[in-house]
Amino acid sequence: MITGSSATRVLPRVGSAVLAAAAALHAVWAAGSAWPARDRRELANLVAGTDEFPGPVPCIAVAGALTLAAALVTSEAGGARGRAARAALTVGFAVRGVAGAAGATRVLVPWTPSDRFVAMDRRFYGPLCLVIAALVAAGLPGRGSDRPAS
Repeated sequence: MITGSSATRVLPRVGSAVLAAAAALHAVWAAGSAWPARDRRELANLVAGTDEFPGPVPCIAVAGALTLAAALVTSEAGGARGRAARAALTVGFAVRGVAGAAGATRVLVPWTPSDRFVAMDRRFYGPLCLVIAALVAAGLPGRGSDRPAS
């Protein structure tokens, strides 16, 4: 059982691992893979709710952002700016998660996602974002964290 200060160390690391895995998946997509779909068109519908999958540059950009987020979650450095960045990351994933779980991601993107995507978003992507937000939040100061208050 994870309790107290051990949770503030373990849970953000789990969140960081989830973010790193998502970054790796986006890098695989940038390289041309359609996994877990049969082809890129199905993948586009599954993960973006569109007819065409984004090219390698946007996938690499997302992979890079997720990699930075993964590093930030477990970072001890940064003082007030680092804490603010982790709090912003928490809020960003919470907003994305609530929108997804409510089937309202369309308010966050400039396109109308497909019905299949909305269903996947409600069932998987939105809740996953909420879990990530909670894992990141577990390491924030004031949440039982043993990080120095620098």
